Amino acid sequence: MEVMVNYHHPTSVIFRIAVAIQRSTVTAMRLCLLSVVFYVALTGGSLAQRHMEALTRGLVAAKHAGGIFVSWRVLATDPEDIGFNLYRTGDDGESVRVNQEPIIGGTNVIDTNPISSIALRYAIRPVLNGKELQVPQIRFPFGRSPI
Repeated sequence: MEVMVNYHHPTSVIFRIAVAIQRSTVTAMRLCLLSVVFYVALTGGSLAQRHMEALTRGLVAAKHAGGIFVSWRVLATDPEDIGFNLYRTGDDGESVRVNQEPIIGGTNVIDTNPISSIALRYAIRPVLNGKELQVPQIRFPFGRSPI
């Protein structure tokens, strides 16, 4: 048995549009659900957890025309108002603070008064609310640098 459909009749056009919308909505919902399942499978279900590497300050020192350029990194977990104190150690083992006030708003400084030493070492200590935090830091043995 054949059914004849008059495509010029308004009800048949509306019916076809409704069926097309229904099919596209179901397809869109399936794609959305599939993408959520795929995302959860890739991230292991941790939708709100942020993955971060275990980084250090990455203290680096290099010879510069005006002294020694020292740079370090700010960590993602550092508060906005963090400052830093930079310390220099020479062959005699005595640590001297390079800056007068905590370094705020930057993560590099030029040590314009380096002591003439074969093995300079630098250390950085974070300062929060005017108090220096005592955390172990990696020190850079400047005398062993190929630069």
